[in-house]
Amino acid sequence: MIKSISLILLLFSISLSQGPDTLWTRTYGGDKDDGAYSIRPTSDGGYIVVGYTRSFGNGGSDIWLLKLDASGDTLWTKTFGSTYDDEGWDVQPTSDGGYILTGFMDSMPNWGKLSLIKTDENGNMIWIKQYRAPDGPAEGYSISETSDHGFIVTGMVGHSAPSASEYIWLLKTDTGGDTTWGREWGYPECFSLGTDVHETSDGGYILTGALVLPSTHYRKSIGLIKTSSSGGDIWTRTYGDSTGDDYGYSVCECPSGGYIVVGVRRNGGYILRIDANGDSLWARSFGGNEYRSVTVTADTGYAVVGSKDNDIYLIRIDENGDTLWTSRYGGSDADGGYAVEQTADSGYIIAGYTSSSGAGSSDVYLVKTEPEPGIGEALDNSIGGRYRSTIITGSISLPNGRRCRIFDSSGREVKPESIRPGIYFIQVDGRIEQKVIK
Repeated sequence: MIKSISLILLLFSISLSQGPDTLWTRTYGGDKDDGAYSIRPTSDGGYIVVGYTRSFGNGGSDIWLLKLDASGDTLWTKTFGSTYDDEGWDVQPTSDGGYILTGFMDSMPNWGKLSLIKTDENGNMIWIKQYRAPDGPAEGYSISETSDHGFIVTGMVGHSAPSASEYIWLLKTDTGGDTTWGREWGYPECFSLGTDVHETSDGGYILTGALVLPSTHYRKSIGLIKTSSSGGDIWTRTYGDSTGDDYGYSVCECPSGGYIVVGVRRNGGYILRIDANGDSLWARSFGGNEYRSVTVTADTGYAVVGSKDNDIYLIRIDENGDTLWTSRYGGSDADGGYAVEQTADSGYIIAGYTSSSGAGSSDVYLVKTEPEPGIGEALDNSIGGRYRSTIITGSISLPNGRRCRIFDSSGREVKPESIRPGIYFIQVDGRIEQKVIK
């Protein structure tokens, strides 16, 4: 019996010269402040973006959801919010063809609720769920659909008693947004938060953020927490010292095992590679103010985006942390990047904000790059081949008895029927052999 996965292989190599040129840029917004925090490719070749707008909506800032085509042209937009301040921080396409997003919505000034909003494919709300502690606010910063079609979300939850404190909050919900379980990490009179979470290949979760320890004189450290599938602690690590506030903003599971984290340390951008137990393997900094997002690339390297000297700063490194190239994008005023994804053409899509162009004091800003330089194409349909890197789009047959698993770029195992545009890794008989963009 033959098992088939719909895929075509395109081999490529990456030049160690300059980064790719800009294919196009787009701004979105009105005469006030607008910005984007998250972008994901969608199944039609376009993009879904979430952030905030003060130019449109019900007042204050509202959650702003934008659907764009492959060229960045707007297909539709939606706003969600009240007359107070509301923001959307992360969005993901869901297995039913719609979208899930998280952020916070204020029911009164300085009293936000962590919010989950589920929409259909046209951005129409299907349901909204809100969560907070009885005595404090809550905010959501990252969300992922889990293998059971529920959701995992992280952010912060505040408590006013016995003293003002904020804790990292991890919530697991079912497919309808009802809470399955919740966990908190932190200390009284300290202010911690979770910024990114993903399901891992062992069925548990990895999350990063800023964890404040009393021993560091209440300074923030990069926090990394590995949990079981039920949220139980496997290990917790902190990285940093008491010289300044350090943040972990984005984390990915690596194809070869372990994790990569990006953020801020000692007021500069910071990249940390760790093993499966949380022990440091290497650390890098290539300048810049902060690194906000990391994604695994098709050659098992990494792309990192953030800001440097008021420009968007894109860094491309190999799996050992050595730089391949860096690029900057922006104008004469303040611009920054919050999210990066590799696209099906081997380029990159970046979302953030710009004060250099657009209609208002700041606008949503997207940068689409051309494919990386030095890409050569070859075709092969043999799953047993050993390649430096591959992009897959056609058909591979697997003989009966060979064990095949597929993981997305965050390390979450996915079924073939759930594949959407993005980078995937195929593991055959326990060995990762292919990297995939569908």
